[in-house]
Amino acid sequence: MEIVPTMIESFDLLIGGGFRRGNTVLLMGDFQAGQEEFLYTCVSRLGSSRKRLKNLYVPKGAIWATLMKLGSDIESEVKSKFTPEFSESFLKNVVFEDFFEEYIREASILPTDIIREMETKKKVKTVPRDLEDLTRSSLTPASVLLDSLAKMFREKAKDVMVVVDSLTDLCRVFRSPDEWNDLLLFLHWLKRSSRKWGGIIYTIFTTGTVDERREKELPPCFDNVLMFKTTTTPQGEQKTLSVKKFTGEAARGDIGEVRVMITNNGLDVEKLKLIERLA
Repeated sequence: MEIVPTMIESFDLLIGGGFRRGNTVLLMGDFQAGQEEFLYTCVSRLGSSRKRLKNLYVPKGAIWATLMKLGSDIESEVKSKFTPEFSESFLKNVVFEDFFEEYIREASILPTDIIREMETKKKVKTVPRDLEDLTRSSLTPASVLLDSLAKMFREKAKDVMVVVDSLTDLCRVFRSPDEWNDLLLFLHWLKRSSRKWGGIIYTIFTTGTVDERREKELPPCFDNVLMFKTTTTPQGEQKTLSVKKFTGEAARGDIGEVRVMITNNGLDVEKLKLIERLA
């Protein structure tokens, strides 16, 4: 079984080298607790020189799918937080895909000016019709957003790293019981289908944005779950990361909690507790 390193070597050492190729990874936790910086670092360090492992697979590049954000805003944030070398590498490795138009169509009520603007655009995106396996599984065909995301995955996700930014935004529009079930079905489809694409898929979820019952329904939709937290200590704010769910052979049981360190060279981690590693 090939593994995909996060390229954050201090973290990869704790999880046996990385995640299984074809896995999905949920980064959940407090708002701005390090999730974005984790992914910025993963993308920037793609392809960097490191000791080659026999079963290691490094994605060919990264696709960053945005719902509410502008790719240019992410670019500006990376440039403001990290070194020029880090930013240059990040931009070299990433391609942005913007799904704001499809996202806003999921809103139940839109201002008239927005509707008029969308209708007068030269290129009006329509619902793709190539998702027969999903529609047969009762996915609501009216969801332009989920159909468009699925089409993007089918056409572009092979052998690359994909970031969906973010699951929090998806949860905001799929709120009714039927819509929520559609979203869970989509996430399960993504988890199953990611095996054949052979890359790695990440998404971000901010805890506390849906009710507790629904929040507990999200982790089963993913192969791996990382939990990010921010706590206040006498020394100031401390960001930590723990592995709540892990699919792999190299690390089992309680992988423990690590301190997150963010510098202008990227994110790294440091042990807080004894990491249990079972052979």
